Amino acid sequence: MDDKRIDEIAATLDDIATMLDEVKAEPCSASQETLDRMRLSIERATDAIDRIANREVDADQSSAFARDRKV
Repeated sequence: MDDKRIDEIAATLDDIATMLDEVKAEPCSASQETLDRMRLSIERATDAIDRIANREVDADQSSAFARDRKV
């Protein structure tokens, strides 16, 4: 996955989390429990994006290490 796309997804998730925090502070038809579950889902998605990004970085570093060792 392209680093730029990962950053865009992470920024969008952060924006959604911020909006959820703002909605929690205002009266709305959604319950606190529903908003908390939505927030937790956003956090899980953010963690998954981080794991994807870290896997790609680790793979790149491993490839570079392997090339360096062959020299």
